[in-house]
Amino acid sequence: MVETESTLKNPIVYLNTIYTPLDSASHEIRVLDILPGQPGSPVTCSVRHTRLLHADTIPYTALSYVWGDPKLTTDLTFSDVKVPVTVNLASALDHVRSQHKTVTFWADALCINQKDGVEKSAQVAMMGDVYREGTGTQIWLGEERDGSDLAMDLIAQMDGEDLESEKNRFDEEGLRAISNLQARDWWSRVWVIQEALLSKSSIIQCGNKCLPISAFIRLDDIRRGWHRSTARYLSTSGSLIPGNPFSSILTAFPDEVLKLKTGRQSDLLDWITSTEDFHATNPRDKIYALLSLSPPSQTAYIVPDYRAPVADVYSAVTTRCIIRWKDLTILHFDTDEKSQEHQLPSWVRDYSSSGLLGKKPVYVPFPPSEYAACGRDCWGRKKIYLAGQFSENLKLLSRGFLIDTVVYVGRSERLPPYTGVDPMERLANVKERSAGILANVRVWEEKFNATGKSPYDSVEGRRKVFWRTLMANRWYTQWAPLPEDMVENVHFETWMGRRPLPESVMETDSSNADTEEVKRLYCKPFTDACVTRCHGRSFVITEQGYIGMAPLKSKIGDIVTVLEGGYVPFILRELEGGGYQFIGESYVHGIMEGEALQDKREDDIQIFVLE
Repeated sequence: MVETESTLKNPIVYLNTIYTPLDSASHEIRVLDILPGQPGSPVTCSVRHTRLLHADTIPYTALSYVWGDPKLTTDLTFSDVKVPVTVNLASALDHVRSQHKTVTFWADALCINQKDGVEKSAQVAMMGDVYREGTGTQIWLGEERDGSDLAMDLIAQMDGEDLESEKNRFDEEGLRAISNLQARDWWSRVWVIQEALLSKSSIIQCGNKCLPISAFIRLDDIRRGWHRSTARYLSTSGSLIPGNPFSSILTAFPDEVLKLKTGRQSDLLDWITSTEDFHATNPRDKIYALLSLSPPSQTAYIVPDYRAPVADVYSAVTTRCIIRWKDLTILHFDTDEKSQEHQLPSWVRDYSSSGLLGKKPVYVPFPPSEYAACGRDCWGRKKIYLAGQFSENLKLLSRGFLIDTVVYVGRSERLPPYTGVDPMERLANVKERSAGILANVRVWEEKFNATGKSPYDSVEGRRKVFWRTLMANRWYTQWAPLPEDMVENVHFETWMGRRPLPESVMETDSSNADTEEVKRLYCKPFTDACVTRCHGRSFVITEQGYIGMAPLKSKIGDIVTVLEGGYVPFILRELEGGGYQFIGESYVHGIMEGEALQDKREDDIQIFVLE
């Protein structure tokens, strides 16, 4: 996968004299001839030029790997010159070479002149073709360790026919070995997505063991089946196989491969929002690694350029998404955390930030949500100017309405950044988190009930509004709208301690069952939804008495707006010198269907300058 020169403390100083320039206009690349050698002996290789998409293309296998620790290097012989490479790359080349004949591979660290920024940008633009045109891809997970041989053997034996028999096949040692294998760095790197999906075939190698990627797709099917069959008892105890960021790719692997082969690629915005938990050493690669997976019509104006500031790259992508879809959908996925290093405009998403596990955006456009705060005609009418306009100094000018002002902000806990633990397990294990958030919810409800004026009717009406707000008026599992005639949420009332467990529930469970555990399981439909909506968000009350869930960084005095092309309300903060800081999306109960615009006139429209 592509990294940058800056990631290596000891850059390859000789390569400018070894390399001859590539003709990128004719799709020229370099390939690596690895000479035969005994395992563990020094690696010797040379380089040749070949042209992609051409009848005389030299056959090669693409290598997919993680560069590894840049401080750990070793020498190999490259075109008669000793050059330093990372230990992990040297190990990969040692394991994939033959003892008897020369084999030809493509490996980015050696086939791209990492000291030439222009060449690197041009070659990255061709990466999709590099993996498409190779005879296949060898995926290198690393050397044998932590029971990886056992894990590879167990995965090879899986057939997925009977979940119970598969489960009985594994003892604690086997499960631990598979968990360790699933935690390897390769699974969390953003470049590996296209490297696996675009290849004619992919072989996963760990040490001397090799398996087709289909074996890991089968493993993921079994893993998800186990989660479903034991959903009531999920925890992070290690009793089930954990996943990793790549698990979501394995789940959709056959469908995505078919889409790519038939020219029906998933949208760039789809890829951006579904890969936030993947990592890249160079922050630009969080975008560049997705270009070959997306429709050319959406990526034609995004040209890899490693000399461009990160802020320019991210601003260009956000701008392109707004222009392409003529709405503000990309802003719905803005994260609270932004790197100060990149100096991004407030409305430009920091694509280098990993998402907070469990902090889903209120608006989920895939499949389309039912929210329409800007009015239903946002969906149906021809959107000419809904996307806003852009000034030369990276300001977004957006039309919209000022709805209200925040007068109370109730904090919530922040989940730790994604660390490679399976999101399905982490989200399911709400036992400890729900206890912490329950204390917050009690404070929020008390504050809400003490509010003098409110657009919501009666005490009973307020209680209904409150629990619906905690769930963003959606179920957890499918984000389906809650039924309007659902006045009381018995799971919520039980969770709050205002309602006893139904007798039928107590009778169903064993008399020896822990009452608190039974209560937790009974309330799980609500707590799953509540925890995922409230973690990483603030509970807010507005001047007019509306309540909602807003970004964690919201403050008293922030304004609630409805912007054209935005399907949920946005929180903005007025700046001293004029203009506004974009804070993020929100759920405000009672204005999610365009209700706030019913009494608005054309004269009420404002131009909000987002800086």
